[in-house]
Amino acid sequence: MGIPFGQQIKNLWLDVKAMHKGLPANQYELGRYEELHGYLKTMFGHYNSGETGRLEADWSSSYDTPTANFKSTWRIIIARAIASTDNNCHTIGLLNALTSNIIGTGLRPQPRVKFASGEMITGLNYQLSEGWKRYNDEWDATGRQTHLEAQKMRFGEMFRTGTTITNRVKSEKGNYLSVENQVLNVLRLDDSYDLLMPTYSDPNIKNTIFGINFSGKGRPISYHIQGVDTAISVDNMYHHYKQTQAEQYIGIPWIVVALKYLWANENLIKDKLIASRIQAMIGLYLPDSQYTRLARNDLDGDKNLKWIAGRVFHGRPGEKPEVVQADDSIQAVLEPIQSILLHAISMTLGISYQTTTRDLVKTNMASGRLNTNEDRKTYRHIQKWFAKEVCQRDWEEFVFRMFLEGKIPGKTVADYLSDSWRYNQCQWQGPGFDFIDPQGESMAAIELNKNNMLTLQEWYGERGQDWIDALDQKAEEQEYIKSKGLYVEPDKKEVQKQSENKREEIED
Repeated sequence: MGIPFGQQIKNLWLDVKAMHKGLPANQYELGRYEELHGYLKTMFGHYNSGETGRLEADWSSSYDTPTANFKSTWRIIIARAIASTDNNCHTIGLLNALTSNIIGTGLRPQPRVKFASGEMITGLNYQLSEGWKRYNDEWDATGRQTHLEAQKMRFGEMFRTGTTITNRVKSEKGNYLSVENQVLNVLRLDDSYDLLMPTYSDPNIKNTIFGINFSGKGRPISYHIQGVDTAISVDNMYHHYKQTQAEQYIGIPWIVVALKYLWANENLIKDKLIASRIQAMIGLYLPDSQYTRLARNDLDGDKNLKWIAGRVFHGRPGEKPEVVQADDSIQAVLEPIQSILLHAISMTLGISYQTTTRDLVKTNMASGRLNTNEDRKTYRHIQKWFAKEVCQRDWEEFVFRMFLEGKIPGKTVADYLSDSWRYNQCQWQGPGFDFIDPQGESMAAIELNKNNMLTLQEWYGERGQDWIDALDQKAEEQEYIKSKGLYVEPDKKEVQKQSENKREEIED
């Protein structure tokens, strides 16, 4: 015979009370009752984040796609990100830290075209390297910057606006190659052409979002630019952004999550500075037994009180003092709150508070090194992405033009088109990182190299150098030193002895 309904309710209530008290409850019975009475699922859902009770009434979110979430406010968000970068010292500090460690003096291409056997095609790589030197100088249509310098600007554009757009145009001044480039601000996109349904004027265009015409597969076809009558073909436009979500068709400012914290921190400082200035202007009315003698100095020629900011005024004996001095809590309140905000801001970009603020007060060697190593992981990740997404696209256009315009002796554009992937192979060398512990790191590198655990490419790459170029330079220097009779053969035994001594120190 089954349990009566009334008893079920009683058992359920006892189980619920037990759960609230932290006691083990009859989970089977509770689950069975929920199964029989489905309306309780809203009360006993598995995921807390899915509850919709009174406590979650103000927890609102959007069901829209990333494009729809960004579409209605994209210009406002970008404008605020630009304003923050132009006016907020912490924002520009973040940008400077990322730019100097990721871009530095610029990522430099090292062509790596190989034969089918895997050997480098030295002559072809040399031609490409030499051609790039001139194309680098003539890359910008305005003539104001090289490709190396434009990397900083384009990186900054993505930091501020989330996107950088490059328009390839015909050269008008007899450049080495027949093309040069314009960098456009993303706000130049003309979203007045945006469609809510497919257009029938061009069967290839299925939708227009942010002024960009897209195919049914989400590939850009052309771009509507303010001030230009017709859309510019994707063949001449490079649109770069860091895609982090599916169905995302435009970049989002990198500091979008940090913006509210940057704004809060900026206003916090303003409010505290205003309060501090007001406090500095407050006077104190104090009763004094020597009122007659002292008050004389506080009166003007008309026997009126002379108001001076920060002055202590003396009153008649026995009167109540007028104490109007608020607590100036800048050090006690402002610094801790600002520290919390700056920690949050730093985390949004994956770099440490130490790097963002240059605050080393509570930092020791171990924590400083840990933070630096973690920061470098972030730099390398973004650097590899930037090289692949931005620089490599420029390189591939350059290589194509070199073949197309007959700049490679014995090669034609047909050779390039037969295997463009092979001819486009290139390694981008970014800036290196300084030693944290020069002696310890150098000795560790010697040990790793001796045990075949470290390659020259890894070692020199960490310093921002190409290992082949570095060895060529070293060989040239040694030959020159020998020619001057100054070369001294290193004492291998002494070097080994120093290495062993250092290893023993580390082990101890």
